Amino acid sequence: MKYKIMNKDKVIGFTELKGSDPSMEFVFGSLEPTQFYTLDINKTNCKIYACKTKEEIASESITINDHSDELDEQYI
Repeated sequence: MKYKIMNKDKVIGFTELKGSDPSMEFVFGSLEPTQFYTLDINKTNCKIYACKTKEEIASESITINDHSDELDEQYI
């Protein structure tokens, strides 16, 4: 399932959240950024929604690790 990550009223990216660790209660996946994504974006304003149902997914936090500068290619 595809999800969109919102910061206030802007979609900053899409993810499929392929991996998970049920015992640690978290999921992860690559981020496909939009033009509204920036490296210094305030992640405390971010929320995640299912693209098909537009339902907000409950989360305590969203972390984005951007390694693009280190690898000289998009790797978020």
